Amino acid sequence: MTSRRLFAFASLRLDPDEDAAAPAYAMTCECGETSGPMEQQVDADLWALTHTGQQPTHRRYCGTLVRAFRVVPVPGSLLHQIENGAGGDVAAVVDLNAACSRCGTSRGVALVATLPTGSGPDRPVYGCPEHAKELADAAEDTLLGTEALARLNRLGADRG
Repeated sequence: MTSRRLFAFASLRLDPDEDAAAPAYAMTCECGETSGPMEQQVDADLWALTHTGQQPTHRRYCGTLVRAFRVVPVPGSLLHQIENGAGGDVAAVVDLNAACSRCGTSRGVALVATLPTGSGPDRPVYGCPEHAKELADAAEDTLLGTEALARLNRLGADRG
């Protein structure tokens, strides 16, 4: 049985979904009337100009763009390598050489986190049933600490 909840700390990013429907544009007048979704922004803009032509005091609009996105693993990350290098068979890759990062056992081991290395692929953190929660919590603390340190470094650079 393969678990799909293995990557609690995978390096991910948000990309436009090129396989989804084309973006939709709409304009809404402050009076509440709307153009409805349109395939071209110029059509929504034209609707707003036409509406103002019919109602000269209606001059404020809110433009809306609806576009589909998807979350994908960062290239080079462990999850990206597993999904692309092993044809998506996560269990086959995880079970090959996995050992608990705390005690070294290979019995019942699961990937509990991946930690960014700064350069190169993410570092996997494996845990046996006894140590999985402890390792996942430690990985989360590490990630939060790394983010806090990065913020402090940016603040220091802004002052200097």
